[in-house]
Amino acid sequence: MKKPLIYLFAIAFMFSAMGCNSGSNKDSAKTKQNSQRADTTRAADTTLDQASVTGTSGKPATSDVKDDSLQFRKVLSFKNFSFIVKAKGRGSLQQLSIQPAGLSIDNHPIIVDAEPVVGAEVGDFNMDGFPELLIFTQSAGSGSYGKVLAYSVNNGKSLSQVTFLTTNQNPHINNGYRGHDRFTVVNNQLVQTFPIFEKGDVNSIRKGKNRVVTYKLRDGEASRIFEVDKVTEVTHQ
Repeated sequence: MKKPLIYLFAIAFMFSAMGCNSGSNKDSAKTKQNSQRADTTRAADTTLDQASVTGTSGKPATSDVKDDSLQFRKVLSFKNFSFIVKAKGRGSLQQLSIQPAGLSIDNHPIIVDAEPVVGAEVGDFNMDGFPELLIFTQSAGSGSYGKVLAYSVNNGKSLSQVTFLTTNQNPHINNGYRGHDRFTVVNNQLVQTFPIFEKGDVNSIRKGKNRVVTYKLRDGEASRIFEVDKVTEVTHQ
């Protein structure tokens, strides 16, 4: 009778050991699973941290931007081409971005510093079937000097900058010029209007005549150029 009792105790001990091992294995599996979850969480946090530093473009984000508020936005279209023009930031300089679409080779955005943007237009100024993008800026201060940033589509493939000589540097039209420009597009031509000042005139007071300048776009050696085509003077209203 002693041997069967020994067998029963041995079998009970074996089941007890198997239960302990099963529990230990379950605990080990749970510990491993929790560790994997922790690693995944840390990896996700690292990814988010990297995204906040690099931005969506993958380039290091600038940390010295004091004001990135949107000051200007306009979407312009010409045939199958389109341009999103945006300007961010307050003060004498803004961050200007141009996002083209429809170009067959290069649709990368153009990002430059510019004086405050006041307008943008699109048109075919050299009648080649492809558009030019014009962006009008105006400096801060009493003079409000105007400039034109222009880009031309090259045979539907890419954008290149067009040369535009500022009025101060243009001897054909700068006599009596003190800013207060206004740029418009009339009959697919770029037109600039500004008051002519005489000696002794106060800069904030406009009197006398206005000068109206019409430009034409031509091909230059290095780039396309907006050059003066016609100048007229009209009595200031």
